[in-house]
Amino acid sequence: TNFGDNLTKFILSKYGIDAFWVEPQEAELFGVGSIMEVIPEDFNGHILGTGFMYKDSKKKFLKAKILGVRGPLTAERCSMITTNYFDLGIIASDFKKYKRGKDIGVMPHYTDPSLLKKVKFDRVINVSDKPEIVIRDASKCSYIYTSSLHGLILADSLGIKREFIPSANPVGNGFKFMDYGVAKRLIGIDKMKKNAREAIEKLRG
Repeated sequence: TNFGDNLTKFILSKYGIDAFWVEPQEAELFGVGSIMEVIPEDFNGHILGTGFMYKDSKKKFLKAKILGVRGPLTAERCSMITTNYFDLGIIASDFKKYKRGKDIGVMPHYTDPSLLKKVKFDRVINVSDKPEIVIRDASKCSYIYTSSLHGLILADSLGIKREFIPSANPVGNGFKFMDYGVAKRLIGIDKMKKNAREAIEKLRG
């Protein structure tokens, strides 16, 4: 597992919600990740900031309680009209316990170790670490190089300058990055944070 995979459980636990992994057919909630493709179309649970991986994917969720999707490109492919865009990772800053540092960080996607040879850095942010450790290590940086979508989202959440260096063969040909990027341009980081917090409150009832 990696940082993005672990974020749903980590963040919801901070709100007193116990989340755990099950097979898609048994799930009551889908959260962080490019996992819309695995959600059954008759799903009647909650969708919390999820996105598609591929640009050619399309689904209609007539029974689901959609509290938000990652971005407008995902919304379009669900035939949704909404500006309720967010990825739960955008509120990682709510759980930061450390002052900003001055390190130059690098946060490779777990399939992209070659990034470590492309840039100069002081600190490696390991996406396989626990979320609290990833957030801690990122917080100690003033600049982050990353090939990971959640590296970008984490840096944006923490207000840290970042540079995206794409891996050679990204899964989905970069669709998820475009989806998030368009959402960021349309509504901004603060609005995405607000959307995420409000969606969790709705989930709590």
